[in-house]
Amino acid sequence: MKKFKKYIIIIILFVIVMIGILIFFIFRYDRIHLLNRTRDLLGYIYTIDEGKYNFKYGILDNGNITKTDYYIDGTGKVEKDKYGNVRFYIKSKEYCIYKTFLGNINIQKGECSEFKDLEASLNKNNTTISFEFKYPVSEYLISNRDDFKGEWKDISNNNLILNYYEEGIHYIWFKDTDGNISVPIKFTVECLNTTKSDFNKNIFYCNGSTVYIDKEEWIIIDNSFDKITMMKYLPISEKLAHCSGENSSFCNKNDKYKWSNSYINYYLNNVYIKNFSLKDDLLEYDICDDIDNKNCDGEYCGGYTKEEISSNNWSCNKYTKSKIRIINYYEYSLIVNKFKDISLFKGNYWMSDISNDNGYSLTSSGDVYIYENYNNKLDVRPIITIKK
Repeated sequence: MKKFKKYIIIIILFVIVMIGILIFFIFRYDRIHLLNRTRDLLGYIYTIDEGKYNFKYGILDNGNITKTDYYIDGTGKVEKDKYGNVRFYIKSKEYCIYKTFLGNINIQKGECSEFKDLEASLNKNNTTISFEFKYPVSEYLISNRDDFKGEWKDISNNNLILNYYEEGIHYIWFKDTDGNISVPIKFTVECLNTTKSDFNKNIFYCNGSTVYIDKEEWIIIDNSFDKITMMKYLPISEKLAHCSGENSSFCNKNDKYKWSNSYINYYLNNVYIKNFSLKDDLLEYDICDDIDNKNCDGEYCGGYTKEEISSNNWSCNKYTKSKIRIINYYEYSLIVNKFKDISLFKGNYWMSDISNDNGYSLTSSGDVYIYENYNNKLDVRPIITIKK
């Protein structure tokens, strides 16, 4: 008997649920049917010009109207932008059917309102670019061309402040959660070309600009959104060698030359760094310390950073860490064409080759490197990278 009552209760509950579902679909039928017909109509809307339209039941077939539910009975408006995005609304009976440029088709009861246009204003200070919005936005897109291509990125709390370090003209679009998009905003990023100004890590300096740190002049060799790399404009006062003498503990015969065993490395990262006011802001680099490794484009890898080795698909098995370093040939070849005065690099030590206890240095012409004995004292221009 108990089992029988249990089955009766289950059946009653099932019937109630089915009636609820049926009532839901009865009341939602017009809406669902309208939504399906609009989806069918969407392909046609993409083929027509923008403007105001009357949408009616039926299709024109050899001058005759064939009754069908393919079209919708209503009036509406279609707009297209230059990227091919389409938005529209159709007023049909008590419903408004609408689609934003990037949104899905939606149906709501009531009258259709005009399209919503997102508005944004721009403020720029060097590379700091901020925006103010009339309506809440959720994402933004940046491209170097007016092509509406790229990856959408989230905006938190309707607030966007960018530190943009890519020179040239750029375009930015905004959209909200409904798929409304703004017209493109065009902005230009320009680096600051300066000489002998006090260093400010928030400024986007042009390569070749010079700045003062601790009353010493440095030349900018690379600047990006999260770090800035520079080389001392003049060599340090003391000429240095990788080895400090034939009988020195640096580069002795029992311990072949490598960056971790270089007197220049020791001096820069233990003596010179002590009086450097921004030492806590310096990025620490992994520098290849792999003896006899010749996997860097057929040359020895000594002195190359881990970042350079990884980007070139080279290999190094052992690294040593340094905050202050010296330039290597790969780095020099990337930046030398950006500077008019090649003499800036004259006499600077490189450290790519360990064969026969010889390294590289720059000749007076600036575009040729030669072998140098590791005991030769040469000019040293430290390289530093400061995190932003």
